[in-house]
Amino acid sequence: MIVNLKRFGFVFVATAVGLMVLTILVDLLFGFDIQNAGMSLIPMMIASMLEGQKYAQTSREPIDAPWKHAVMMAAIGTLLNILILAVMAAIFPDIRDLFANLFGIVSAVIVVVFVLFILVGRFFLTFGAKQIWKAQDRASQK
Repeated sequence: MIVNLKRFGFVFVATAVGLMVLTILVDLLFGFDIQNAGMSLIPMMIASMLEGQKYAQTSREPIDAPWKHAVMMAAIGTLLNILILAVMAAIFPDIRDLFANLFGIVSAVIVVVFVLFILVGRFFLTFGAKQIWKAQDRASQK
């Protein structure tokens, strides 16, 4: 298997938590709110790219069935996002009340995020691999 799902999940969660901490620190220290919807894609980008890089370090073959791997990574990423939201809802009652009142909208957003995760995962999986292959080619030409 090209994608190590345990490593992918760990990197995804570590990046998500790191972004939360960074957002809070920037707000506390500088008074800027850097939180935005695009930040939810960053953990997927980083974890997918790392998986592509790890694969490319061991193989020069093109990634077999990249869409299949992207769907698996998107499913794991979406489930981890739901888990993180559940933990946040347990800690902060305001979030729990918001999700309880807007369940239909939240469900639709989860589906949209899943589709975006598939596209982002597919792109960054192959992007990460191509980066390593290009670096290896440059190193071999020297």
